[in-house]
Amino acid sequence: QSSKRSEVTMSDNRMRLKIALVLCGEPQFSIAQRAGMSESRLSRLATCRSTPTDEERARLAAVLDVPEHELFEAMPRMATGEAAAERRAGGAR
Repeated sequence: QSSKRSEVTMSDNRMRLKIALVLCGEPQFSIAQRAGMSESRLSRLATCRSTPTDEERARLAAVLDVPEHELFEAMPRMATGEAAAERRAGGAR
């Protein structure tokens, strides 16, 4: 059941990002450039083949003018740097 829930969550997030990319009306390469990433990286994020870093989340939300929590609501945060340290310390992000 847990893996089925993960599939739905990832699918929902992929759709949110894809919808935002379409609604913004800009070519994907332009959005990627403005967000400071390659077009292939953006494609991997939009198809859930990669998980965005906290910094990528923030940049994409800003470029797409969509609140970060709406764009990446149920997607797990990357276990890197500050986020991982907070989890180890028992804090929530």
